[in-house]
Amino acid sequence: DALRPDEKCDEIMFQAYILSHAASILLHRPFSHLDPAYLHVVTTCEPPKSHPALSNRFNTHTKHVATSATALSNMIIHRTPLLHHTHFFVCAVTLSSTIHLSRWNLTAVESSHADQDDLRQLIRVNIGALNKISAVWICAQRAEAQIQRVAQEIYNNISSMEAQRLLAGRAVRRRIKEARLPKDEEKEE
Repeated sequence: DALRPDEKCDEIMFQAYILSHAASILLHRPFSHLDPAYLHVVTTCEPPKSHPALSNRFNTHTKHVATSATALSNMIIHRTPLLHHTHFFVCAVTLSSTIHLSRWNLTAVESSHADQDDLRQLIRVNIGALNKISAVWICAQRAEAQIQRVAQEIYNNISSMEAQRLLAGRAVRRRIKEARLPKDEEKEE
């Protein structure tokens, strides 16, 4: 924990934890199956994007990346003022956000609403932190806007996919019903 015995934040330890989680993300992301192509909009504090590997979607690297991104988001809620952190904190929050957005985009079709809600909550926490720290670091404002734009695009795509699935389900039920009608009419004759 980055708290000293007097309950104050040890900024050096806090930065060390951030560095550790950010390094884990940067190390494992090239081998994970999170698709960074969708996140071309988020450029603040981001290294060049790599393409995902071609095996199991939820390999060990993907799990390491997701765990580190969640740990970074959880560090936001430490009992320490966000405005006391360095510029590197902005980059770490941005990095964490890109991972959450990639996971949300990747798993939107197959995950439960509870899983999606958890990811959206982590994204909201990150956006809130960027909003707060933008009073000190102007790049946080730019990162916040970029992350919000991508989150809105993903949300719109998911809403569109859910509407298409709903309409397709109705169409299938209607076709099944129509297919049964002639058989029922033949039985009546």
